[in-house]
Amino acid sequence: MIAPAGGYPVVVDASVGVKWVVSEEHSLESIALFDERLHLIVPDLFYLEAGNTLGKKADRGEITPQKARDLYQELFDTPLDVQPSLPLAQRSLEWAVDSRRSLYDSIYLTLALSAGGKYATADVKYVNGLLQTRPDLASALLWVADIPRWLPSLPSTPL
Repeated sequence: MIAPAGGYPVVVDASVGVKWVVSEEHSLESIALFDERLHLIVPDLFYLEAGNTLGKKADRGEITPQKARDLYQELFDTPLDVQPSLPLAQRSLEWAVDSRRSLYDSIYLTLALSAGGKYATADVKYVNGLLQTRPDLASALLWVADIPRWLPSLPSTPL
């Protein structure tokens, strides 16, 4: 279990993290996660997935290659608690097989469960698929659009 570092643990996946640096649907909701009551955690895999997404945006002409590099650096400069993925791999594979979701997505879920917190994502396919196959895990999920409605439920001071 990951020791809380002064806040409620929220594991953030790359679909949410990219919204911190690229203005797109649900960017404002994702930025709301920068709340003193939260402890933002990512697996090291986060940076690979975010970099891949930014690279694809550059390939499609949505941003320039230099902008992709600059935004990627912004993510590295963001204060996050980075955890290694490898220790989560075995349990994550179990979740992936049980829920028929990717191992990558299951790494985030495993990390959130081990931290006793939430898994914040903007991946609607993942959320819907997991809710169909593993409804018992619904309480661990935090859909990006729900962040502003969820935050008021937290204690007013950091844990």
